[in-house]
Amino acid sequence: MDSDTDDEWVEEHELEMLDRAKVVALRIITHRVLGFARADDCVKIVTPTMELLNRIIDLDGQVTGPGQSNEG
Repeated sequence: MDSDTDDEWVEEHELEMLDRAKVVALRIITHRVLGFARADDCVKIVTPTMELLNRIIDLDGQVTGPGQSNEG
């Protein structure tokens, strides 16, 4: 990691409101996926959620990429 972009870990209560909302949302969708872990068609059910999680990770916490809009 580049020293100019090193991030520091902070306590959750120290995060900005938007970042705390992201943490809560990640918990919710993670628990949703875990809730279907034993379903016969779990792969079909959780694939969209896992794709979203991977996209968020790939985009450093953002849902949309540069130049894209969240407005539909």
